[in-house]
Amino acid sequence: MTKSNFTLLQYIVLSIIFFNIIAVIRFPGFIFSERYNYFIQISIFFLITFMNLDLNGLLRFNGLKFSILNLLSFAIIISFFLSSLYFNLSNNLDFLSLVKLATFPIIVYFFFIYIPRIIYHRQGLFEKLLNYWLYFSLSSIFVSLLVLLTGLDVFQYSAHSTVGFFYYTNIFAFIFTFTIPILVYKYFTKQLSILPFLICLIPSFICLLFTFSRAGYIGALIGLIVLIYKKSRTLFVVTTLFLLLISSTIVIQFASAKGSASAFSRAQVMLTGYDMIINHGATNLLWGYGVLNSKKVFVQELTSNFDVTREETGPHNFVLTLGIQFGMILTTSVLFYIFILLLKSQLKVKRKLILSQYFKVNLALSVTLGILTQCVMEDIVVYPEFFVMPMFLLFLGYLNLYINDNMMEINEETA
Repeated sequence: MTKSNFTLLQYIVLSIIFFNIIAVIRFPGFIFSERYNYFIQISIFFLITFMNLDLNGLLRFNGLKFSILNLLSFAIIISFFLSSLYFNLSNNLDFLSLVKLATFPIIVYFFFIYIPRIIYHRQGLFEKLLNYWLYFSLSSIFVSLLVLLTGLDVFQYSAHSTVGFFYYTNIFAFIFTFTIPILVYKYFTKQLSILPFLICLIPSFICLLFTFSRAGYIGALIGLIVLIYKKSRTLFVVTTLFLLLISSTIVIQFASAKGSASAFSRAQVMLTGYDMIINHGATNLLWGYGVLNSKKVFVQELTSNFDVTREETGPHNFVLTLGIQFGMILTTSVLFYIFILLLKSQLKVKRKLILSQYFKVNLALSVTLGILTQCVMEDIVVYPEFFVMPMFLLFLGYLNLYINDNMMEINEETA
C-alpha cells in the first residue's frame, strides 16, 4: 500500500461512515433506515475478515501487558456480554436486538483499532481522511446557508434554521464539533492560508448558530478553545474574551430562541433515564434493560412519570443512555477508560514532541472533549448506526495509539 492512498478494502471499511451519514440524511423521496446499517456493518466485517489480503495486519495481536486501561477494557467486554447475553437475554432475543448488538464490537474494532492504526502510522492518510470529512461537511454547510438565505424549503427543519442534508438540527450540529477544530488545525499546520481558512470558518460559525442547538454551541466551543489553548496561551486569552463578548450578545439570543419548553422536555427525559437506573432494582442498575428494549421501557416510564405521550430515542445523555441499555458497570468502566486515556495522553504530550505530532494529538483531544461535552445533552455517540460514534472513536483511537507508541518515546529521547 502506498502512503498516500487507502486500499480498496480500507475504503470499504470507511464506507461505514458514509452509510451512517445517509441514515440521518433527508432528501425528497429518499428513504434509508438506520436499521439497514446493522446488516451493512456485519456484511462489511465478514467481507474484510475473509477477503482482506493482509489478514495478519487486520487481526494483528501484540499481546497484553497489565495496565489499568487493559483491565478496564476487559471489564467493558465482560460486562457487555453479561448484560446482553445473560441478564438481558430474554430482552435481546429478537432479531433486531441481536444484529444491533453485533455492530457494537464491529464499530469499536474498525474505528478504535483498525483505522486509527492505519492513519497513525501513515500520516498522509490522516490528512486525507480529514480532507474527506471537510469536503462533505463544508458542502453541507454552504448548501444549508444557501437554502436559508433563499428561503427554499428543501432540506430545512424549519424556515429559519439550518439542518444541512440532515433531518434534524441537533444532528447537524455535531458536524461542527468535528469541522471547526479540523479547520483550525489545518490553519495552525499551515495547510490553509488565512483567506480560505476564514472563508470556511466564518460560514461554519454562522451555520452553527442557526441550528439553535445549545449542545452544539457548547461542544464546538470546547473543541475550539482546547485546540487554541494548546497552541498559545495568549491566543487563548484573546479568543476567550472575544467569545465571551459574542456569547453574551449574539449567541445568547440564539440559545434562548427555543424557550424554556425545550429545556423542560430535556429535563423530563433525563430524569426518566435517571429513575430507570436508580429506582428499579439492582439488576437494572448494574445491567440495564437491553439494547432495544430499553427504548420501549423508557417511553413507557416517560409517559407514566410525566403523563406525556412522546416518542423519544432515549434520555439525551450518553451516560444515561448507556446505563439503561447495558447498566452502570459497563458505563462506569467506559467513563473511567476514556478519562484515563485522555489523562495519559496529556501527561505524555507535555514531554518533547515533534511539532506535527503535537498538533495531531491536540486535534484528537479537542474533538474528543467537544463530542463528550456535547453528548452530556445528547446521546447519539452511543449509537453505532449513526456517524458520530465511528468518527469519535477514530480520534479516541488515535490518542490510544499515541500513548502506547514506544517508538515515539525513542524519538523524543533522541530528538
